[in-house]
Amino acid sequence: MTLLEWVLVALSLLGNYWVVKKDRKGYLAWIISNIGWIVFGLHYGHYGQVAMFGAYTAFSIWGFIRWSRDLQRR
Repeated sequence: MTLLEWVLVALSLLGNYWVVKKDRKGYLAWIISNIGWIVFGLHYGHYGQVAMFGAYTAFSIWGFIRWSRDLQRR
């Protein structure tokens, strides 16, 4: 694995940790790491991976927005 892959894996796992702790930073970590995985997948021609991480990015943005709205309502 390349250094970039290890950084993206670490950022993805950190995002999971933060979401479990109910911290919105998790979604931001996921958005950044997912974009990284998209770039990586495009570079290596892994288009299925690009599609998957594109969907993950959309879900992460949605989750971040939902959590932000929920916090404002409190």
